[in-house]
Amino acid sequence: MMEQDRRRILSGGRFFSPGNGPREYEAVGIAGDRIAAVGSVDHVRSVLGRGAGEVDMEGTFVMPGFMDGHCHLLSYGAQLYALDLSGCRSIEELKQKVGERADSEAEGTWIIGRGWDQGAFSERRYPRADDLDTVAPNHPVFLKRACGHAAVANSLALERAGISSGYPDNESGYLERDRHGEPIGVLHEEAQKGVSAVVPDPDDSRILDLLRAAIRRAHRAGLTSVQTNDRERPPTELLALYREVCSPDSLPFRVYLDPPYAALDDLCRFGLVTGSGNRWARIGAAKIFADGSLGARSAALSREYADDPGNHGVMVTGSDLLTKQVKNAHQMGMQVAIHAIGDRALDASLHAVRAAMYACPRPDHRHRMVHCQITRPEQIRAIAELSCIAAIQPKFVTTDLRWAEERVGEELAATSYAWRRMLEAGAACSGGSDAPVEPIEPLLGIWAAVCRTDAADEPRGGWLPDEKISVEDALYLFTGGAAYAEFADGEKGQLAPGALADLVALDRDPREVPAEEIRSIEIAETWCGGTRVHSKR
Repeated sequence: MMEQDRRRILSGGRFFSPGNGPREYEAVGIAGDRIAAVGSVDHVRSVLGRGAGEVDMEGTFVMPGFMDGHCHLLSYGAQLYALDLSGCRSIEELKQKVGERADSEAEGTWIIGRGWDQGAFSERRYPRADDLDTVAPNHPVFLKRACGHAAVANSLALERAGISSGYPDNESGYLERDRHGEPIGVLHEEAQKGVSAVVPDPDDSRILDLLRAAIRRAHRAGLTSVQTNDRERPPTELLALYREVCSPDSLPFRVYLDPPYAALDDLCRFGLVTGSGNRWARIGAAKIFADGSLGARSAALSREYADDPGNHGVMVTGSDLLTKQVKNAHQMGMQVAIHAIGDRALDASLHAVRAAMYACPRPDHRHRMVHCQITRPEQIRAIAELSCIAAIQPKFVTTDLRWAEERVGEELAATSYAWRRMLEAGAACSGGSDAPVEPIEPLLGIWAAVCRTDAADEPRGGWLPDEKISVEDALYLFTGGAAYAEFADGEKGQLAPGALADLVALDRDPREVPAEEIRSIEIAETWCGGTRVHSKR
């Protein structure tokens, strides 16, 4: 149940604000949806005056509400209802789940799923259409890989999409084919759009249900704000839907919506640029995909894949077009968020920002390089020198460490996932999850940034341990760092007078538990805009 009160004094806990300056307090005072005072209990009481309600935080560790610097919130909501394939350890296990869903659905109903990873399969290969046909011949099936950059469809889904031997490939996406040239059901990057286009769209009522489910789960994870890239509807429609569901009278939650670059002209016709909207739902950065994913071997590398000779990955947006798009968005006053996982894609992205800045100098652009996984040292320096933001997802390390070196080679792997090196270079960094690719819980990302191990705490001491960061730096990634990435550093991500009253209470202080236990810390309460939106009490 959500509770509202215009003046409250929170005390009886430990209050901590990541960042510079005085950061630990005895109490926080809330007036309306803002923080009115921080400091000693006596000081906060004197500021709020008589009649303010008092809340005992019962020894919890209270800090600014977590923020997610990059996710896909609507897709995450849909994933909560879709077929979850993230735990499958073989194609046979995947087939069993698909068959069970087919048995429970009427013939002809689409079966949508996500989360599989061929690297985790005992067969060590991609699932194919013929695998799915054996268990669901009368249901169209479309299953996205965990990263979303590859998918598998069964024969009925391919037929409905009109995909056959004559279906064209291009530099932005391709089909895997047998020796006769026939598609086998595996689709990479933009090639997925053929099937996506024939999957029935949810209506507005369903989208609202998915958003509510996602936000409630986010509240339980301690999140009060996200930067989200959703493509299921035009951004003007999505903004209206977010405004309907994200409000003090519905579900207090803050959304910074990153629209696709293709929607830029429509947005400008409505006068919508970065920052447009209200304090609950705003337009964010124009999203551009430079390349694909490392797991699907479509991240664009400067050298061939060590485990796939001849393959350099995919530039989803070619370098010349990328430069043109970034320059255009920059001149229109938009922030850009460029998906760049491979170092070749990051080269092109940094070049595009340089060209835009040369044509139209703008000192506080805060353009975001999203992911920045495979990097070279000079690129990290360039991110800082260009005042770009590295929007990183530390949780990726916990899975990618199993095969990253095998995929890109020892030399390139040694300078990748280089979070500490980025911070030491002076690069602004924000933390995110990329949910539903990874779980949305920020504490998992914080644990990953600090420990750099897998779920079994291997390798001992962490993978590339010199790139571990401190707990305080990791907390800042998901608070002040993410706030800076959306031009909200004066309002979010800190406990300070005038800041929005967005808070999270943890059952333990992450700085004082063994590092490997950070992931098991529980969210005791979440507050958004002075409203308690989640409580375990």
